[in-house]
Amino acid sequence: MTGSMDVLVHTLRSVRHGASEIRYRQDAVLAELTSPRAMSVAIATVQLHDAVDSFETAVGHLQAIAAELDCDLGRRMIASLGELVLHLRVFAILSQIEQLAQAIHSADVEICALFTGRLRSIGEVSALVYEQITRMWLDYGHLIRAPGGSIRRDVVREAHRALTLIGSDPDFMYVLRIGMAHPDWPGVFCACANLAELLALTVDLESDAARFQANPDPELIDDLPASVRAGIRRDERKR
Repeated sequence: MTGSMDVLVHTLRSVRHGASEIRYRQDAVLAELTSPRAMSVAIATVQLHDAVDSFETAVGHLQAIAAELDCDLGRRMIASLGELVLHLRVFAILSQIEQLAQAIHSADVEICALFTGRLRSIGEVSALVYEQITRMWLDYGHLIRAPGGSIRRDVVREAHRALTLIGSDPDFMYVLRIGMAHPDWPGVFCACANLAELLALTVDLESDAARFQANPDPELIDDLPASVRAGIRRDERKR
């Protein structure tokens, strides 16, 4: 399971990077549309298409991992990428808490170095995480889908934020920092590193309507060389 969690965290990171890359390429296209350089517009457009293709590939990998790790999650229709990432974050966080508990009890770990403050054991760490995740589902789980089945993305964002806030607990973060400072405790190190990233990792793809309100001169595209226009059309057909 540890290897599967590492793959999941890596894929979530790729999806987040892909989402950021799409935003960057969107901004680049809009910036080029303010200038009369048709070739620059074409290049920026193709780069945006490439970013979308890469992003779709990463999302496909994420869906396959979801089905492999959790059959129930794989069978259910997840209409929102944000909702899928939310379920996977919860699944992975709980899995890594369990992995951390096993690693602490099975390895030569200096327990006293990990637990200070109010969290005096792995049981108390687990209780903190379980309580916060339960509270998140109670607060937001029943609100994610609006009447009619549509996704309320604002609620999904708030649920993600509630998960991230778990990592703001100073005593919990101390445990993770100490664990990540000890590669000589490999099980503890990997679980703590994955938990730290999972608690910080979200993917928010809420559309920004302002991005699509640009008023480029329509002649910019019409004036592109025929070979460039054909290349863009081929790229669109691939999608």
